[in-house]
Amino acid sequence: MLLSRRPRKSLASQCRHYCNIEERQYADDGQGGSVDIWAVVSENVPMSLTPLNTRRKEEYRTFNINASHEVKIRGEITLVESNNQITFGTRTFEIKTIEDVQERGIELICICLERRE
Repeated sequence: MLLSRRPRKSLASQCRHYCNIEERQYADDGQGGSVDIWAVVSENVPMSLTPLNTRRKEEYRTFNINASHEVKIRGEITLVESNNQITFGTRTFEIKTIEDVQERGIELICICLERRE
């Protein structure tokens, strides 16, 4: 008897959406202070966007991480949690954690919080 296995989707088929990666930069406000502005670093990056279920949200809250979505990104992109954000259409996601799967630079999993403004 053969075991029935559910076929796994390839990374290419999972990442069917495209997002922009933005980096925080500081600009002079003209009064001696600075203002945060977001500049696009990478455009049209393939990604997969998945909302976190309640159990996973609670797991992250035990580590004091407030998160709402998981974003998988393909490609070799350098991200820093505090300096980057992801934009998908009109939605903006603040990066909380970044995991490089198998440390090969092929797939990054970002745990994000969607900003509602």
